Amino acid sequence: MVGRTDIVMGVVYGFLLSLLNIASSFFSLRWAFTKSNTTFLAVVLGGMGARALVLCAALFFVWKFTQIPFIGFIVSLFVFYLLLQFIEVRFIQKNLASRKAAVS
Repeated sequence: MVGRTDIVMGVVYGFLLSLLNIASSFFSLRWAFTKSNTTFLAVVLGGMGARALVLCAALFFVWKFTQIPFIGFIVSLFVFYLLLQFIEVRFIQKNLASRKAAVS
């Protein structure tokens, strides 16, 4: 089962969707760090909701309308999603710490 090319394609597509998700997060957060706290919070929370909806829509689309192996796709998507979310949280923490230091 490991190494089957169809599962590998599911893993690649899951990774690409996670990467697209984190890239949109990175650019929106980078923009939001220069804005007010209210705008920053709206971008963070609104972005999380919008990205969750996009991921759910992508899961449904892959499940219903493509030949991409769903198990490989979903496992890869969630593994890479969690890994990249960890990186995103570290990015936010680092930038908030530097923002707080600049204000002090």
